[in-house]
Amino acid sequence: MERNKFNSKEECIAAIKTLKAIGAEPTPWMLEQFEENGVHYEKDGVASFWETLKSHYRYGEMPQEKIQCVENTVQKLMEDGPRAEEPGLLLGKIQCGKTDTFEDIIGLAFDKGIDVAIVITKGTRALVNQTIKRMEKDFRFFKKSDTIGQKAILIHDIMKIKRGGLAKADVDKYKTVIVCKKQAENLKHLINLFSEKNPFLKEKKVLVVDDEADFASRNYQNVSVMGQTDEEGNPIPQKRETKLARISEQIDEFRKIPTYCRYLQVTATPYCLYLQPGGKLNLDGNFVKPFKPRFTELVPIHNKYVGGKQYFELSKNPTSMYSCLFHQIEQKCLDVMKKENRVYLNRIRSSENIYGLTYAIMSYFMATAIRNIQVREAKDKYYPTSAVFHVQVGKKNHDWEHRLIERVVNDIKNAVVDENLSDKRVVRAFNIAYDDFCLSNKLGREYDEAGRLPGEDGFTHQLINVEMPSKEDIKDEIRSIFQQNGYSIKTVNSDNEMDELLDAETGELELETTANIFIGGNILDRGVTIKNMLCFFYGRDPRHFQQDTVLQHARMYGARSMEDMAVMRFHTTDSLHKIMERINELDNQLRDWFIKGKDTEEPNAVFVGFDKNIKPCAPQKILVSNAITLKSQKRILPIGFWTGSNTKISKIIKQIDELITSTPDYQHKDENGFFKIEKERVQEILKLVRMTYVYDADEKKFNNIDRQNDIQELLCALEYCTEKSNGEIYALHRLNRDMKRLRDNGGYIDAPDDGRTDTAPSRLKAIDAPVIMFIRENGNREINEMGDNVGWNNAPFYWPVLMTQQNIDPVMFAIDQKDRGLVTTMDISDIMEGINPDEMLNLTFHGDLEERFGSEGAEYDEENAPDPEVRAIKHTTAARYIFKDDKGDWLHNPSVPFDEEHDHGVYSKNNEKFPFVLKPYKYMLLRNGRDARADVMLLELAEQPDWNVYSDGYINENGDLEDRDTGEILVHGRDTLTDKNLNSSEFVDDTITQWFIEYPIKKVLKLRKFRIDWNKLFESDDE
Repeated sequence: MERNKFNSKEECIAAIKTLKAIGAEPTPWMLEQFEENGVHYEKDGVASFWETLKSHYRYGEMPQEKIQCVENTVQKLMEDGPRAEEPGLLLGKIQCGKTDTFEDIIGLAFDKGIDVAIVITKGTRALVNQTIKRMEKDFRFFKKSDTIGQKAILIHDIMKIKRGGLAKADVDKYKTVIVCKKQAENLKHLINLFSEKNPFLKEKKVLVVDDEADFASRNYQNVSVMGQTDEEGNPIPQKRETKLARISEQIDEFRKIPTYCRYLQVTATPYCLYLQPGGKLNLDGNFVKPFKPRFTELVPIHNKYVGGKQYFELSKNPTSMYSCLFHQIEQKCLDVMKKENRVYLNRIRSSENIYGLTYAIMSYFMATAIRNIQVREAKDKYYPTSAVFHVQVGKKNHDWEHRLIERVVNDIKNAVVDENLSDKRVVRAFNIAYDDFCLSNKLGREYDEAGRLPGEDGFTHQLINVEMPSKEDIKDEIRSIFQQNGYSIKTVNSDNEMDELLDAETGELELETTANIFIGGNILDRGVTIKNMLCFFYGRDPRHFQQDTVLQHARMYGARSMEDMAVMRFHTTDSLHKIMERINELDNQLRDWFIKGKDTEEPNAVFVGFDKNIKPCAPQKILVSNAITLKSQKRILPIGFWTGSNTKISKIIKQIDELITSTPDYQHKDENGFFKIEKERVQEILKLVRMTYVYDADEKKFNNIDRQNDIQELLCALEYCTEKSNGEIYALHRLNRDMKRLRDNGGYIDAPDDGRTDTAPSRLKAIDAPVIMFIRENGNREINEMGDNVGWNNAPFYWPVLMTQQNIDPVMFAIDQKDRGLVTTMDISDIMEGINPDEMLNLTFHGDLEERFGSEGAEYDEENAPDPEVRAIKHTTAARYIFKDDKGDWLHNPSVPFDEEHDHGVYSKNNEKFPFVLKPYKYMLLRNGRDARADVMLLELAEQPDWNVYSDGYINENGDLEDRDTGEILVHGRDTLTDKNLNSSEFVDDTITQWFIEYPIKKVLKLRKFRIDWNKLFESDDE
């Protein structure tokens, strides 16, 4: 039968209403016309958000992997039970489509009964606007209307909700989304909305979606009375209490308000989340909500995604187009960019020390020219591109980078606009870049992404089919860009600047010209999409890398066109490239755990990889966590436990004996007593061992409640080790041991294994598989001369020790740690009494303070005073000693002439005359440590008209100024200067030095030495 065609949407709605009134369902062809309006209609008459979102997926048919991810996440989020308030985690790669996925999750959650979704987002006002615009676009089918059965979605900015709050009728009738920035005032408004303005919201079902959940959502801080820092910028601890940082505290406060609240974390860098303590946390009586994820769902990677696989895995194949991505720059170049040294502004083109920067910029303009020629020929339009320079964090550094880059660009511009290109230095860079792009274009047109030729096994398709323009056409295009001022250089180091540069609708950095160079630091990371990027110049080189931070810097990841990737270049040092390659390995290692489904097994710890150079996250994010570090050949064992009586545990011990001796391989032990054992049997034994241990809940008898999870930690370590050994594990069975429980000083014994007969052979055995030592202790009481029992409970027991294998990647993990209490550190308020902090210099000292300066009260004159305390003035510490002017520059002493032609900042030799104004201190506070175990000394400095400052910089054999203690190159004094005809000459700068300052000592005002009171830490055990 031929179907009818309604003339309007209203006619369609009227017909469906009529059928519903007589109890009939709409016909299929009615629904087909109805769905043309963008809303899926279910039989029960309720508009399905999820089906509508699926049917209007922006890339065609939604992949099954994405559907599974969304549905699994919502199902697990809305499960009831004792752990329902614990978060779920949506884990995706950098710029892989996490926002699109959590929008789908919100839609399905609305179908399942959620009333209100709170989206907590990181970033600037522009990024909040981006989130709102994005949601309005993706939820465009769910506007207020009279459509039958449709429940609309109303989207609000928390800061734009009117004084009276939300209308109850709207919240009852429609679904509500509130977007809130991770900022104190925004979160204050959110809390107030639920608790004061609209208390009816408390009874609604709420879903919190925490975007970039590892950023700001869970930070801890040590609250201190004084905000002073030492010479390295580290806070000086006084009496401090560990508590949630402000933003984290507000998020926790909000989660406690709704009766029904589910919490979804979203991030690409979840390391600090997995290292959180599980369950509720007690911070000095304040119980905070759980933050550790109870489940994880992976966001599928779409086929346009470019990430670590391309940059650090496929790039190793010389026939892959991606092998051309990395361009190495020298550390010298980064050193110049990190420390203002104005002499380089006068030798931009000639200095080989900054050739890497010159080449990167030349290469970027060439890449821009290539893509504009290619796009214009195909689509007859211009193609704006971007380059990002991320070298340092501070605004002062960005100002210097901007001046340096601007000078390089102008130098290239002047050379290129000269049609004869008479400067051979620019010609050299141009030709090298051109040959490089020709190679990547050739590889992209002939091979697939893995570097395979057509016809080879596994070949998919060539990556690109665009031709490489001629060298002359590229020159003309670059000239055109310069002549039309089609380029810009912008510094982005504040929220306000980001707000101005971001497109409010797309959230992308606006590309206003053909070539757009952005200079910035951390502001150019999370949530910022930088389209058409053809150059990423990376130079962040901290002392300790943080995996989450560095990975979020990788703005070159995301949906990228293959034509762009053919001319994309990643400029960094070899050492930084290796660090990022290692971070990619660690990230893959973590995700592999979920792909294999290991997170659903018991024990279900998540293992976060690291190495000696890379930490998973900032320390303040896991300040309260007892995270376990698992390294090569590390011993894992329980300590501090007490045991049940012989009557209570003897049967369990016999079970353990039987399980060990009945192991199939037990009768075939090698010469050292090792035998193979099944992982499942070891797990069973360890669970029985745990049943024999006693932990004191009120901490009055055994002082061991913090150790109650030791066996669980051992089980987690066993799981990881056997995963890496394909399930293989060796056991060692030792009998009749008599190890005490406590040391003479009251500390717990932590070495039941004999170093010669147990530990040493275990290390030799644990190469590719771990070793578990089952040590059977006799458990006798032992009374010391003080009358305390330093032994056991007169009951035999087992003391297991796990030795991890040698060939294993190090990881960290954390298990449930409940009721963690107050953490305190040093209190120096008594030492600071009566002292003006502005008159005190805070420093660290390595050594014995009393031996160096004398005892408390010692007073000195010029003849018997100890040697003055001497400190080197370095770029990183100079602010401790030197004033700055209004512009942030080092304040010049007007009475000392300054050699501006050789301005090396604090390393200016200045004809042997110190040119800066020093701070007038009266006191010096020294600590020989950074925590509560440090000795602290307050010194009064001798009065004098001027501090003695002298030049004694060490110039090494290469002509560079070097730090004597660390070997760090402070200033590169040697350079190769190349003129426009490529004639080179060596140059050594003799106008650099390092200055040292002396602080003479007058009196030791106060000294406090650290001591442990063992009587307070450990109480005797008389049971």
